[in-house]
Amino acid sequence: MSIPRPGRFILAAVLTALLVGGAFTRASASEYTSVMSAADRDDKWDGVLGIRYDWLMRQSSITREYICDPTDPGCPATAGIARRAELDSVRDTHFMNIDMRIGLYRDFEFFATFPFAVMDRTELDFASGVRRGNSTVYPSSGAHLFEVDNRSATRHGFGDMIVGLKVAAMNQFRKKHHPTLVFAFSYTAPTGTIRKAGGKGVGEGLHKLNLDITASRRIAFFEPWFGLFAQYQAPANDRGTLFRTYNAKDQTKIGPGPDIGLRLGGDFYVWNAPQENKEPERFATVDLGFFAKYRFQGREYTDLFDAFGTSTCAGDPACVSPTSSKNLLAYNLTTDGQQHAIQFMDGITDVGSYGIFSTWVGVNVQPIKYVSMAFRFTYAYETGHFLTNADPGMNLKKTATTTMLSNADGDKAFNPVFNSDVDLPGNRFFSEGAHMYGIMLMLTGRY
Repeated sequence: MSIPRPGRFILAAVLTALLVGGAFTRASASEYTSVMSAADRDDKWDGVLGIRYDWLMRQSSITREYICDPTDPGCPATAGIARRAELDSVRDTHFMNIDMRIGLYRDFEFFATFPFAVMDRTELDFASGVRRGNSTVYPSSGAHLFEVDNRSATRHGFGDMIVGLKVAAMNQFRKKHHPTLVFAFSYTAPTGTIRKAGGKGVGEGLHKLNLDITASRRIAFFEPWFGLFAQYQAPANDRGTLFRTYNAKDQTKIGPGPDIGLRLGGDFYVWNAPQENKEPERFATVDLGFFAKYRFQGREYTDLFDAFGTSTCAGDPACVSPTSSKNLLAYNLTTDGQQHAIQFMDGITDVGSYGIFSTWVGVNVQPIKYVSMAFRFTYAYETGHFLTNADPGMNLKKTATTTMLSNADGDKAFNPVFNSDVDLPGNRFFSEGAHMYGIMLMLTGRY
């Protein structure tokens, strides 16, 4: 049964209004190479309105370095530094997204995502076998870094909006001997309230630029696809983000590192496979995919963000480092003498590089041309990496053998966000890897 064009728009709007509005997730693997179009002879304009629900459970184990006796089992004979269990972390997030896609010209699309966090909460507990009696984080007596159990505030609200453009340089549905080749550029704007320790905001305060290149080719009932992507992230500004420049000379990292990665997968048409060289109008597919990403070193939000940022140790004169006279949460150099100063940790830390590997399986059903539904289950693994790994600073005098507090001209040499009590080898925190489980549900109306 055909639906008149005005009816199609009304149907799409009603489907959107019936649901309530997380992270931008595709409904189907083939959506990476699906592009809205306009100004075609038989179809003047294409548009999509979709609602997407995303749930993600992140579980990780956190260890901490300590100075060990080389004669002890498991202690390296040279460095004398080993790691022992400290904490378990669980982060639970629920997001609703409104996705909009509009054809601007032939195989040229504008898209936008409006994210809403329903709930975002992180919990830290002692690892198995750890109690206050043997914890270095929250010992039963003496100074402590932060309290355990530790519960973050429950965050919610509007997040960082995504806008972008897609263009199909080649389209298999226009020329049957060609594959589909799509270029996509997206920009994430810092529209959400900044995520601060103890607060309820979910915005990151970052400008993100993302470039995707994806190709696909339908073969009978199977459509495989492959893509590459890269992302660059930069702080919004010094007032609208926690990723701030305190000393451009010696602060080795300002924001998160860039990403590079690949995606591959395919759709299996289990019902009503498309015939000839036509885009399918009614179908059901099983969607399988794989994703791999490498992130370079940088400063990030981590599982320890809220614990560090809300610790009662900061500013407490009794909370003193056992190896120095400074506060456990204080940076070694608390001011750079320029326009900004920072004394205590705000939760953002320098992290080591790491990879993320993900796989998923989903079901996508489009019973009529103008309505589609999707379900997806995702599993991802984040590789182990340091969660506190700031460099002490830089030598400002070539003949110096150690990092100086300042040189003869009075220039500071210490990294202003270096805290020896968590960043110095022997004190660093390490993520032993994170397991992530996700579920996505989506309903889309097409015009």
